[in-house]
Amino acid sequence: MLTLKPIRGLHRQLAGFLAGAAAAFLILFLTGRWSLPPAPLLLAGLVSLPPVILIHELGHAVMAWIVGWRVAVIVVGPFWLRIAPLGLRLRREASVDGRTFNAPRHAGQHTRGRILALLAGGGLANLLSGGLAVWGARQLPPFGAAALAGFGLVSLFIGLSNLIPAQLKSGAANDGLRILTTLLRPLPDAALAAARATVLGQSMSGVAAKDWDAASMALLQARPDDEAGLSALMLFDYHNGFGRTGEARAALDRAKARYGDAPAMRTPLIVIEAFFLARMEHDPDRAQALLDTAPPRARKLYDYHRAQAAIPVARGDHGAALAAIRAARRMLPRALPFIRENEIALLDEMARELDPPLAKAA
Repeated sequence: MLTLKPIRGLHRQLAGFLAGAAAAFLILFLTGRWSLPPAPLLLAGLVSLPPVILIHELGHAVMAWIVGWRVAVIVVGPFWLRIAPLGLRLRREASVDGRTFNAPRHAGQHTRGRILALLAGGGLANLLSGGLAVWGARQLPPFGAAALAGFGLVSLFIGLSNLIPAQLKSGAANDGLRILTTLLRPLPDAALAAARATVLGQSMSGVAAKDWDAASMALLQARPDDEAGLSALMLFDYHNGFGRTGEARAALDRAKARYGDAPAMRTPLIVIEAFFLARMEHDPDRAQALLDTAPPRARKLYDYHRAQAAIPVARGDHGAALAAIRAARRMLPRALPFIRENEIALLDEMARELDPPLAKAA
């Protein structure tokens, strides 16, 4: 199997240097050759990031539509656009990035060509729009040319840095690295990949875990693969939604075995398991002991406060439970938008387990 560790370490070093060098060259070329005023050029570049991200994500979405995949969610900065059965729904989230979640309609659509087209769509949209903007700037007077060229430079920079293979600071691969992986590694089983994508798309669309596609979940349960961690987390949520404690515990242990050594997953797994111990396995002491091992930054996560609320509820400590549920409600804006409705219902359910006056206060 191909090892990409040397390539993964190039983020911000090679990718940032190459894309930045290209942008710097274009800035010098435009300000020198075309005598563009630098102030509007730089100002336009600063305010161009949101539309550039929008173009990037629309590039992915349009390519998904072309190859026949379903677009579940488009994220642009603080806005989530959810393609739901009832139409388009807009949510807000404190974020400055962009994401698009797509899913094949059936296993036959999970082909190398379609995946490559999807991955390249965003970067190509940026390169095309950036190139057209820089070219079009030549037809405008200096001030307008500088503003349009500033947008073009940002778009070209985002497109280049996205397509140069690199690993992001979060540990995720950018589109370029995923393209390289898709080209050089064997594709995963099409049926399994389609099942994962289908469930992920339903999750992103706000469908409750217990309502996820049963056939896809059965396939993930029956056929473990090299993406066992992702499949296991899906199975954990699915079984948890039905209250199947044993099956959910098995899936959680499988996810820990797959992701336990990954620094980015250590804290999320701690708070997820602490909540599960308190809420499903009714062991608040073990839950508190596990939660105490979480690093201080975990307190910025909604899931941490959800677990913190489940512990006194399990103990029957009404006063502490009331305060913890209130704290969890205050942290709801940090939860992913597509799960907030379900989390509000969960906190309401926990509050109803208290005495009626306390439940109303919570």
